[in-house]
Amino acid sequence: MKKHPLRDCAVEAFRLYAIYEKAQIKSDSPDNVAVEKTLAALSQKHGDYAVDVLRQVYFLFPTIPLKKGDIEYRVTKTSIENYISVSTVYRILKFARETFIK
Repeated sequence: MKKHPLRDCAVEAFRLYAIYEKAQIKSDSPDNVAVEKTLAALSQKHGDYAVDVLRQVYFLFPTIPLKKGDIEYRVTKTSIENYISVSTVYRILKFARETFIK
């Protein structure tokens, strides 16, 4: 599978947004504005459950560095908890990353 060069940047922007959100800090940085727009677009296109899926995968323990397999574990756990397929979770995450990059 080809890895988009900005994928890691998008994932870290979501995680940084989660840190700011948890600390109730309002930041007007371009990354945070892009994440807010991405969440709105995701909600509009796929519904609120898609935003919940994104939060369950990327916003979980945002201060702890990601290790190999963390995202895959969270995707599997999220798919089981929400009764959706793993491919649907990955599709939602891909849409969110691509929207953030645009």
